[in-house]
Amino acid sequence: KISDFKQHTHEHFEFFYVSSGTSTHLLEKNEELVKAGDIVLMTPGVVHAFQTSSADFTIFNCIFLPSLLEAHKDLLVNMSGFLNLFYVETEKSGFKKVSLAGRADIKVRAILEDLLFEYEKEPEGFMTAIKVMLADLLVTVTRFYSTKSRGSKGRKLAEAIAFIDLN
Repeated sequence: KISDFKQHTHEHFEFFYVSSGTSTHLLEKNEELVKAGDIVLMTPGVVHAFQTSSADFTIFNCIFLPSLLEAHKDLLVNMSGFLNLFYVETEKSGFKKVSLAGRADIKVRAILEDLLFEYEKEPEGFMTAIKVMLADLLVTVTRFYSTKSRGSKGRKLAEAIAFIDLN
């Protein structure tokens, strides 16, 4: 649970999922209302803050180094929606908001609750479990995003990367 949060930036990827309430999220020079079911993906270096949050405003916040995506590039490069969401859309402005609904929203919430348990309790194999769950979460968000926007930029980028890898 957070109320107002001063402007800050990170050297890593960050996303947050709003589990309840609303807040004004300041991103660079943009201002957006975020609400339950929204997930906001941010690239390294994005300046952001929260203002005028409702009393019940609660988020799950997740940060990871860009190297995590690089380590799994071979798995993710075949998902044009992933490339479009994380490398095309998000890079334009440094962030992307996706308003989840239905099964995707329920699944993301469940994954985040499991991630929090693993992080706090540190049972045997928790680091592996966290990486696997994070990958599942990213795939779930990508699939939802892909069904909402059928752009071809991600597919073209995937084809270019596959060509470079082969040659």
